[in-house]
Amino acid sequence: MSGLAFEVAGCHVEVAADDDLLLRLRLLYEKFPPPASDAPARVRLRWDKNTCCGTIAGTELPPTRVDDPARRAAVTGSLLARILTHLNPDFVILHGNALRSRQGKGVVLLVGDSGAGKTTLTRELADGDSSEWEPVAEDVLIIDPENQVLFPYPRALSIRRENVFPHDDEKEFHPHPGGASGPIHLGKARVFLLSAEVPSPTPPSNFDEEFEVVWVTHGTPVLRRALKDAGLPLVAFQRTDGIVRLEYMRLLDAREKRTQAGILDEHGAMILATGVTARDHTARPPVRPSRPRLRSLPAGEGVRHCLPHVVRPSTDSALTPGGRYFLRLARSFQTAAFFLLVPGGSPRDSAWAVAEALIP
Repeated sequence: MSGLAFEVAGCHVEVAADDDLLLRLRLLYEKFPPPASDAPARVRLRWDKNTCCGTIAGTELPPTRVDDPARRAAVTGSLLARILTHLNPDFVILHGNALRSRQGKGVVLLVGDSGAGKTTLTRELADGDSSEWEPVAEDVLIIDPENQVLFPYPRALSIRRENVFPHDDEKEFHPHPGGASGPIHLGKARVFLLSAEVPSPTPPSNFDEEFEVVWVTHGTPVLRRALKDAGLPLVAFQRTDGIVRLEYMRLLDAREKRTQAGILDEHGAMILATGVTARDHTARPPVRPSRPRLRSLPAGEGVRHCLPHVVRPSTDSALTPGGRYFLRLARSFQTAAFFLLVPGGSPRDSAWAVAEALIP
């Protein structure tokens, strides 16, 4: 069984696997620097068929088993991210991508769920040798809040074919073009929070008339109470993967839609899509934006939007706004600017929206 060795955030990592998996891992991690010394690896992972075992500084890890061999590369990346959070308890690690300006204009972070379009947008921003923006991190953002620096994570850019397939064997891999070799100062970073995919509606069985479904970027019990207090026929308020799905007893009239829009605006929420579900429970396709929507966020709200994307050890409790991750993010992004981006139109349209926001 062959192996792969590299260094990330000062940590020496070794992975042993069969030839098929090792070929994929080498494609993903080929731009990571080799270990800086001959000292023993702090992290060792070993794949035996569909089971991954390993050690952290000599301590055995519980085995991880996958049913689908195609997911082994993805699981390796997830394990590595969680291990790095364990080895660096003062760091904060986010799911996201990062680009650095070749002209010294700072750092752009793209934060969002898998499938939200982070890598597609990264490729658009970094398209061409003359592009100002250089990718420095793919899928994993390792941040040292104390020193306000970001560690490079030059994993190969991976994009789902048709942006719908879930497994690594159904992704297109592109070599990471970034050349960063050391920690990058965050400074006045621009953080773009990408919305996730809008879920398909699942009508409740007790509805016997057409009713309206609205997906919004986020929401709290306070927002739900405001919608109810305004007399809107709200019957369901569901949060899934950071998106809130509002279900109304019937179709909203023009006045009610204006009332809803005003309340959402007061609470800083944006409509992602709307849909109508009929009596036969067949949902009409949601109305997706024909162009990207972008707006700035206050710092506190931006940090709160980042919380669901923090990589945590499995032993951690649920995140709370007053928790340690909120404080770490706040320290990391003391001078950052936050934007909420709802992708729409083509990837190039979203890239133009981001580029316009980066103009001083």
